[in-house]
Amino acid sequence: MSADRDEQTTAQQGERPLGDAFAQFGEDVADSLRSEFEQLRAEAADRARSGARGAGYLAAAGVTGAVAAGAGLMLPILGLRRLLGPGATAVVVAAGAGSASAYLAKRGLEELGVPTEAAAERVKQAAKDAVGT
Repeated sequence: MSADRDEQTTAQQGERPLGDAFAQFGEDVADSLRSEFEQLRAEAADRARSGARGAGYLAAAGVTGAVAAGAGLMLPILGLRRLLGPGATAVVVAAGAGSASAYLAKRGLEELGVPTEAAAERVKQAAKDAVGT
């Protein structure tokens, strides 16, 4: 009953009850947070669109660069073809590309931490040494 009297007294004095003030504060904070999240979401969407365009341009640059590199690399191959003939040139190019692919694959596996045969043998030997057999 005293609480009702206090609310009536504050209402008569033109003040809001404390509960109403906290409720209004909570609503204001929620509205502010919502608007901030909306702004952040819009900025993130703009950055994503910009990033997608940039990635598209980079991909296009990679493709056109590969075409240019391929055209440039054809000159020595055409020269080899005149010197060695088409069959021998094909063998030389295939051997070079194959060895480069094997080297790059081995380096890539090492960087990724995928155990190769040599690494597997080292692990087996370390396990044997640890067990003492």
